[in-house]
Amino acid sequence: MILCLLPIKYAVVTGSVCKKWRFLWRNLRKLNFDGTGDLIGISRDWRLLNRKRQMYVYQVNDVIGSYNHPMVEEFRIRFDLDNDHRTLIDGWLKFAVKKKVETIELYFVDNEHHTRFLTTYNYNFPLSLSHRNDAVVEIPCL
Repeated sequence: MILCLLPIKYAVVTGSVCKKWRFLWRNLRKLNFDGTGDLIGISRDWRLLNRKRQMYVYQVNDVIGSYNHPMVEEFRIRFDLDNDHRTLIDGWLKFAVKKKVETIELYFVDNEHHTRFLTTYNYNFPLSLSHRNDAVVEIPCL
């Protein structure tokens, strides 16, 4: 299915093209929430960045709330989020674990695609979510 190659934002939109396609995205097993393209050109406009963050969070929550497939192969979150969003991110990770996710990718950079060096802003991954003995967690830099 070609929809699996698209970020979930565009896969959901394809439902407006044809009624038969309206809920096809709900069968995707790869949920790619790559919002880094939305960060281009807003390097110092904090109001716009906050608006983009709100839209991104709404999109992820909306998709997760409507998703009904029992499993997820890949769960990718890519956006300018930090430790202030930990409650939301924790909820998204709990969803992914509940759906028996195989691969999780978290990519939190600032709106200029730089890694944050101040650790107070970095998201702390909740290792308690991993209940499997075979889980591998590679976190080179958050």
